[in-house]
Amino acid sequence: ILCCMDKFRSLQNSLASGVQDFLVMDAAGLDEPTLALVRLCLTLFHDSEPLLKADGIRGVTAACEEVGVDCERIRLLLCRREEAYRELRHYEDKLAWLEQAAAPQERNHTGSHANWHGETDAQRLVHAGTAKPGCRLLRNREKLVRARSAVQDNHEEWEAELTAFRKRRSTHAKDMLLGLFREYLKQLADWGHEARATAEDFDQELQSSLESDEATC
Repeated sequence: ILCCMDKFRSLQNSLASGVQDFLVMDAAGLDEPTLALVRLCLTLFHDSEPLLKADGIRGVTAACEEVGVDCERIRLLLCRREEAYRELRHYEDKLAWLEQAAAPQERNHTGSHANWHGETDAQRLVHAGTAKPGCRLLRNREKLVRARSAVQDNHEEWEAELTAFRKRRSTHAKDMLLGLFREYLKQLADWGHEARATAEDFDQELQSSLESDEATC
């Protein structure tokens, strides 16, 4: 809407400028009543210039941009929360897999070596993947503790922010929609009021001119 208003204002200004240049260079024998009508329209173009800047709609646009900033902040919060939960699930699943794979290995420590032909690929990976038995499990347990701590430390803050945003969400939608329509309709009404008054003067002047021409004939 604002782009169209700016384009319309630019075209109207170009029209007014072109008409003024034409009248300065060559009035083409226009009589005074005709020139009066032209000046009436040029006056309307000039007086409507501030109106066509659509300051009211621009104010709504600025408010919408602020809402956009709020929404972007919540989007980033959701991304951080999802990343934290994804990391927590990753280490929960990974630790469960490692513990399951390491269980037969721990039982074989009673005196006999593990039968490599009877082990699964996962068990072989746990058995051969580290120089020290159990250090891979320990390392992933520590990562799981950190991931769980990150979720627990931020959970209340995340939920509080999301709850507050849910309450603002309806207000945002209401204010943006009603604000935009209110300013747009006001824009049309103000423009219509200005144009109607000039159109009535234009018709009256034109009618008087026609009646004068008929009387002359």
